[in-house]
Amino acid sequence: MEGGVSSGPIVPITRSTDYSSSYTKGKRVRQSIASGRALSAAIARGYSLIELLVVLLFAAILLTWATSTFRGYQQKAAAQRAAEVFVRDLNVTKTEASRSRRVTVLDFDESGLGYVVRSESGDTILRRFYGDEAELTLSVLDLQTAGDTLAFNRQGHAELEGSGVALGRAVFGLGNTWYTVSFNSMGVARIEGS
Repeated sequence: MEGGVSSGPIVPITRSTDYSSSYTKGKRVRQSIASGRALSAAIARGYSLIELLVVLLFAAILLTWATSTFRGYQQKAAAQRAAEVFVRDLNVTKTEASRSRRVTVLDFDESGLGYVVRSESGDTILRRFYGDEAELTLSVLDLQTAGDTLAFNRQGHAELEGSGVALGRAVFGLGNTWYTVSFNSMGVARIEGS
């Protein structure tokens, strides 16, 4: 042992030179670059007329479906909201009759798609119409009692006896959607959808 160094066999430190793996890596890089060039060439070339027409046709079909679905939802919401407003107005009519101790009348104007709540003396309490320029649009408004008037007496009870039925009904419709409000002489109402 000279100078503190071991005199064993000298083994050279070698690196494994596996050129096949670096060759495949290089080949993959070259393929990736080539495919990138092909992709950029395809992008630069643009889309064919057939491809554009297929995309436009698909978009048109999707837009048509979405529009019809949304229109149906709007019709349902408008008819339901009109029925709910009528129930509220029915309660206003009943409350006004019992509070003021005078007959209060709800007059329907089916051709004008609306109704007016007025006192016995003719004072208008509220007016509600569902025409084209109104907040809610309806195509059908029908009070299904005798005549188009519903009167609440001084105690706040509706006089339905003349109609021959215990329940009054009002129908609100838009398109294919209908809501029926059934109410009794006490003004208690229930909404049923189509």
